[in-house]
Amino acid sequence: MAGTPQCPLHQLTAAVLLTLGAGSVAAQQTLPAVTISDRAAPQEEPSNYAEFGGLPLRELPLSITVLSARELRNQGVDSLSEAIRRDPAASDAYNTVGYVETIQLRGFQLDPLLNYRRNGLPVSAYTPFSLVTKQQIEIQKGLNGVVTGPSSPGGTVNFVTKRATIDISEASLDLSERGTWLAAADFGRRTSDSFGYRFNAALGQRHPHARDADGEQGVFGAAVDWRGPAGIRAQAEFELANSRQISVPGFGLLDRDGDGVAETVPAPIDPRLNLNNQPWSQPFESRSRIGTASLAIPLSERWTITISGLLQATTTNDRLAFPDGCSSGPNYVYPGLCGNYDVDIYDYRSEDERRNTRGLDVALEGQLVLAGMQHRLRLAPRTTRYSERLQPLQAYNFVGTINALAPTPLPADPSLTSLNTDRDLRIDDVQLSDTIDLTDRWRLFAGTRLVRVQAASWRSDGSRALRFSQSAATPWLALSYAPAPDQLLYASWNQGFEPEAVPNRPLRYTNAGQVLPVTRSTQAEVGWRGQLGAAHAVSLALFNIRRPRAQEQQVSSDPNLPNYTLVAEGQQARHRGVEIDWTWTIDRKLRLLAQAMVLDAEIDRSLDPALTGKRASNVPEAAGALQLDWSPSALRGLQVSNRIYASGQRAIGPDNAAELPSWWEWNAWLTVPLKIGGLNTQWRAGIDNITDRRFWREAPTQYWGGTYLFPGQPRTFRLGVSVLL
Repeated sequence: MAGTPQCPLHQLTAAVLLTLGAGSVAAQQTLPAVTISDRAAPQEEPSNYAEFGGLPLRELPLSITVLSARELRNQGVDSLSEAIRRDPAASDAYNTVGYVETIQLRGFQLDPLLNYRRNGLPVSAYTPFSLVTKQQIEIQKGLNGVVTGPSSPGGTVNFVTKRATIDISEASLDLSERGTWLAAADFGRRTSDSFGYRFNAALGQRHPHARDADGEQGVFGAAVDWRGPAGIRAQAEFELANSRQISVPGFGLLDRDGDGVAETVPAPIDPRLNLNNQPWSQPFESRSRIGTASLAIPLSERWTITISGLLQATTTNDRLAFPDGCSSGPNYVYPGLCGNYDVDIYDYRSEDERRNTRGLDVALEGQLVLAGMQHRLRLAPRTTRYSERLQPLQAYNFVGTINALAPTPLPADPSLTSLNTDRDLRIDDVQLSDTIDLTDRWRLFAGTRLVRVQAASWRSDGSRALRFSQSAATPWLALSYAPAPDQLLYASWNQGFEPEAVPNRPLRYTNAGQVLPVTRSTQAEVGWRGQLGAAHAVSLALFNIRRPRAQEQQVSSDPNLPNYTLVAEGQQARHRGVEIDWTWTIDRKLRLLAQAMVLDAEIDRSLDPALTGKRASNVPEAAGALQLDWSPSALRGLQVSNRIYASGQRAIGPDNAAELPSWWEWNAWLTVPLKIGGLNTQWRAGIDNITDRRFWREAPTQYWGGTYLFPGQPRTFRLGVSVLL
């Protein structure tokens, strides 16, 4: 897509200055080396997935990307949306400035309650993201039913927090344009071989490119580690985080012909435009409290019992001048905007939303030899509780129409007029698994989760109350073969399910309130990863996922009768694709990283024949990245990196009525260690979107039918420094 007009000399100068800026830096003593792994097939990372018998990541029969929080910070990443671009299989799913972020894996949007983990335990993703307390982010694809049981297919995201295992004293400051800053401290000590502690804290202000979207954040985290007698080990961590920021709503398609249907993708707008800029606009606020703890007790040399738990409490105030639809044209438009960029504005306010999550996992793990083969056995019951309590009423009131390109003030209307919905979710499951070393090179993975889901929801006045229970199993099977110590070939298959019931709306559904039969998704994968000589590390995965879902079937057009029946497995999505990751260490100075995913995602069965064969909405046909890292030998520790990321075309809406063009972005950054006044420091600088291109980054369609366009961010300069004390 064409970018904004820019002076070529200006673009080239920005890139050259970043690439050559280290030329004036004399060789200095350096910080200790940090090993980073952003490859999709990390070879030596320890495993944080106990479900696979404690094997290292390089031996697991699945695709996984490990993103180091330190490397992400060097690259200037400060959001989950930016972090996931390091894996082409991941993409945005309604991500904007100042709001909770969600992602897609292999084209499936992850459930914010079922597909996210913190230190391996189920966690709600409905909270702003912070890197400050994280050690790494693990993006796991493939055997989804192993880790999560009931969930959306595609994969799982696991946030691994910093642990009290090292001595560290580090202070850092990061700056970017328009006055955004973040100051952070990381302090940890091991007072003895048996005890350690660690504290992380950060405070900052956000001034994004979008106008009138300022905010602030603060986070504090603490962790302890105790190693007792007889191999007993206890770990605990907690995090307190506050965030407030004016959020930036999405744009929309245009109704050019005035027929009431928005069908045209507008030219990319100025990303500084913020439609949530009314005089009464208030920030989205979040207060999050979360902690995890685990206790491992060896029962014998080969058997261990581990007890792990999680507590999470989040309070949010969700407020927005929300642009949605258009009533000023010849025909009412929804979703979208009128052809002249007019859009209706609603005063939306939902205060004091409370979401709590509790989880407890007890795992008995051990090893034994049967028939001459090594078995790793695991029996692990787990229980998860989630509750969502909102105020009885929220505001959602039409206040007028503006032109999106020239917004004008409108009167506020905070009247509480709309009912809210509360929710409870209880998941009880038990994992049974066996990992068998068939020979020195062959390994078999087999197991299942036996799951019971109990869910309830009701409106504030007690109407539309719904309670249901479903039980199912999520079996998996995988076989791996190691032709060489540094290579692995594997094939895997697993099932998953997502609990479904018909909403208790008798005026709409003939089967209102009924529990639908369990429908199972399946995910199969074949992959290979390993070293090809000393210079090449390669990972290749081919996958096929099928996901049936309930679909509405119209049975009547009489306004006095229910119009629809919700049919189990009325529609099925099929996503198949290939992922490749190649790292070429050219020499000591140069490393090239190439990543790509090609995805064929479509609806292959539907009650509506018009939807059969349609592409999945907001899913790129392909995505990839090229990254070149240069470490000149004359300046020890200096690294200069350039990365180009590209995303393919995306269909918009279930009917594919429009298409989002492909886009690309060029980022660059450098890090250089210096010793100043006896202190070890590390400096970092970067430019995002060097060419200052304008493009639409994503176009999600939400469950209520609204379709929104979100722009890429403009060129951004960054500077940061860390000091090891």
